[in-house]
Amino acid sequence: MNGHDLPPPLARRWGGLAHIRRRSRYEWSSECPRCRDDGHDYRKGPPDRFHMHYGDGGSPRGACRRCGYFSFADEGVEDPPTPDELAAYRLAALKRKRSEEQARQALLSALDRDRWYEKFAANMDADARLLWQRAGVPDELQVRLSLGYTDRKPYSYMDELYYSPALTIPHFGPGWKPLNVQYRLLDPVEGAGKYRPTAGLLMPVYLTDPDEDLSGELLVVEGAKKAIVTYLTMVLQGNITRWKVVGLPAKEVSPYQAEMLAPASTIWVLLDPDAGESPIGDSILGKVVDTLGRERCYTVCLPAKVDDMIMAGQLSGRQLMERLLTARKA
Repeated sequence: MNGHDLPPPLARRWGGLAHIRRRSRYEWSSECPRCRDDGHDYRKGPPDRFHMHYGDGGSPRGACRRCGYFSFADEGVEDPPTPDELAAYRLAALKRKRSEEQARQALLSALDRDRWYEKFAANMDADARLLWQRAGVPDELQVRLSLGYTDRKPYSYMDELYYSPALTIPHFGPGWKPLNVQYRLLDPVEGAGKYRPTAGLLMPVYLTDPDEDLSGELLVVEGAKKAIVTYLTMVLQGNITRWKVVGLPAKEVSPYQAEMLAPASTIWVLLDPDAGESPIGDSILGKVVDTLGRERCYTVCLPAKVDDMIMAGQLSGRQLMERLLTARKA
């Protein structure tokens, strides 16, 4: 197998495409071999317009949901698009982008109007509150941040539909504008991962204090729950207010998230240990620093996850502050 785990028939034909990712048991996505990433909105992540299929009962094949290109894997290499074809692709992509943006804005308006995350917050009985308490979040902070619970969150994995109880984490922008609702699955099937955002909405960074904007000095950690526990320990309990604490959804920064963090003057980056200790080269930490702007970043490394250390009594707010003050420039 190749680095993307593409089966040989697909790899021989399309293994050189950029942004190849496995989508399900029988499906992979990438940029398109014809229209490439033309017109793609990178705020939503890398291109996934070309979908390749293998092992689902049909012949190995690929199709682009942008330009409509289709081919079986054993056919010859396609000719490059003509100028007229490329112009048509661009026009179609522009129309789709406008339609997707309209749909996203409609969903944002619905979230702002209906505030369905409040229903999940209302579901917080004693057992649900205990789950958050065990994660290091006391009741009063659960209420302030509208944290919630649902006992039946539908999610898909490998083309199958599953259900799991889940903790719910609304993500707000400055001024408490709701931007997304994230679900932390409590009983996912093996390999499915724990987190699911609201489909159709861009995934923002997590603000622990939406009363504040994102200017000044920020401490960026990995994940909303880590951000909440860090904020509680350092800011609310330790009264250390120099840094605003925010959370990245993952070990990468999308263009949309980078745009949110643009007002910050200085950023301390504290990711999980598996991101690497050096911001140089091809490490995950290095890529995050490059995206945020190396000239304004400091990097902080801990021997374990920051919330685990706090919960184990191995890291106080004062000790974390000392780590930040001795952090190295990226």
